[in-house]
Amino acid sequence: LMTVGGALSILGTNSNTVLAGPRYLYALAQDGFGPAALATLHPRYRTPTVAILTQTAIALPLAFSGSFEVLATLSVVARLATYFGTALAVPVLRRKLQAPANAFRIPGGPVIPLAAAALCVVFALSAERENLFAGAVALAVGFVLYRFQRKPDGKAALG
Repeated sequence: LMTVGGALSILGTNSNTVLAGPRYLYALAQDGFGPAALATLHPRYRTPTVAILTQTAIALPLAFSGSFEVLATLSVVARLATYFGTALAVPVLRRKLQAPANAFRIPGGPVIPLAAAALCVVFALSAERENLFAGAVALAVGFVLYRFQRKPDGKAALG
């Protein structure tokens, strides 16, 4: 039963990555982040072919590079980075955006999101140095893509 549950979970995660990953690349490229070629669609099938091939070129070497445990740890480090950014964004967005009077408010204000961000750091510190380095490299690449956003004419500009 555990094996079947694990296999279904892995299948679901892989399916999500295969379907959503290229669309993230496509959407980012449409907004000027990353190479313009990632924002192109196949003329007949209307799929982001270049983004799909790019995602595959990144995923295949990772899939063949390590054990299941190493890849699972890398996945957790990547998710922690996402959760960390999301948790830190909550108090910032609460200050910047006007919420309707009837909006749901968590008791404790920014304490819960800040505690969640701190917990992400604690969990990340339990990862091995190589996994943290790989995560840092991925974040650095993302920062470079964000920083050098393309203008609509296709030229790069500091963002």
